[in-house]
Amino acid sequence: MENFWDKLKDILYDGTDYIIMLITILVVVLIINWRIGGLFSKSKIDPKEKDSIQTIDEDKPNEGSETSGEAGDNGDNEDKPEEISDEVVKVEIPDGLLPAKVGEILVANGLIEDKDEFVQKTIEMEKDTKLKSGNFEIPKNSTLEEIINMISR
Repeated sequence: MENFWDKLKDILYDGTDYIIMLITILVVVLIINWRIGGLFSKSKIDPKEKDSIQTIDEDKPNEGSETSGEAGDNGDNEDKPEEISDEVVKVEIPDGLLPAKVGEILVANGLIEDKDEFVQKTIEMEKDTKLKSGNFEIPKNSTLEEIINMISR
């Protein structure tokens, strides 16, 4: 009878070790999946659809400029870049955000147009893990590379 209890105790101790190992592996896999999911998020619009949408938007202003006259449009276009270059946007980036979330903040503030392009550019520049948190003053007409350099180490 004593031998039976010893064997049962051994099985429970060994089983507990395996259960703890499985739980640990499961937690690690879930955390990795959760953190990497933001880096590789896909756009809801296909790239082909994106191009067609952009070309439609680009064609409309060109048609309007042909009918309204060139002299009036040239004056308006020259004034707009000057106004944009003086404008500075204050952006707050909380601690611990992934590049996709930082891209969403920049899109919401009107600094960039596409968060996926931002994520790809940060990975290409190898700054996806070097983004800083804090308050930033970013000029409205900054390029994507300039913005990434401003908010990274």
